Amino acid sequence: MVNVFKRANGILYVQYTINGKTIQKSTRLKDTKENRLLIKKEVIPALQRKIILGDINGVSAKDLNYYAKIFLKDKEHLKTYTALVNIVKIITDRFGTLKIDTLTRGMVKEFMRDRLEINTPKTAYNYLTPLRGICDIAIDEEVIKYNPCSNIQLPRQIKKSVEPFKSQHVKLLLDNASEWLRLFLAISFYTGMRTGEVLALMHSDIDMKNRVIKVKRSINKGNLTTPKQKVV
Repeated sequence: MVNVFKRANGILYVQYTINGKTIQKSTRLKDTKENRLLIKKEVIPALQRKIILGDINGVSAKDLNYYAKIFLKDKEHLKTYTALVNIVKIITDRFGTLKIDTLTRGMVKEFMRDRLEINTPKTAYNYLTPLRGICDIAIDEEVIKYNPCSNIQLPRQIKKSVEPFKSQHVKLLLDNASEWLRLFLAISFYTGMRTGEVLALMHSDIDMKNRVIKVKRSINKGNLTTPKQKVV
């Protein structure tokens, strides 16, 4: 018999027993009337057929590549998706062929130590967080009981003092820059706008009469996005 239930995260799970072992598996569907009907009409009958035919002998752990693909599929809507793909590739280059139930805290710590040789602690978290999310999927599928990425602490980053350009240096750069670059540098220096925000400016964003620039968009790797904050 296959039962459906909801966990605290609002996701629907199915539960069934094979060879005396109770298995709970995430459907990755939110608890809605429509999804419950879908599970009842399609998911449960298909699962029952597989159990009867012996196609399911229990849930076994797959390699990390498998869970990484699911993780990325769930993140396709994010503006940072392209950057996330690159981060996950580095993770899978390291652990991709490893069965996820053999990944240990020691392996994760060693990986993070290697990242800290290249990145600041703040940037290194960009690798730890997706790896934790990938392992969470394996927990949802009941192939591991705990997340080996949990409670791993990185050293605090000591912020370096920022030394801005002195006025004479700004003047030197502007005086020696070509026309288009001079305009770009002047806007950047005197407004504090980010590079992507300056590159995404349109004539309609600039109010010469009131000396106001409206920041409505930014460019990130050729894609238009919304700015992190408004700058005028």
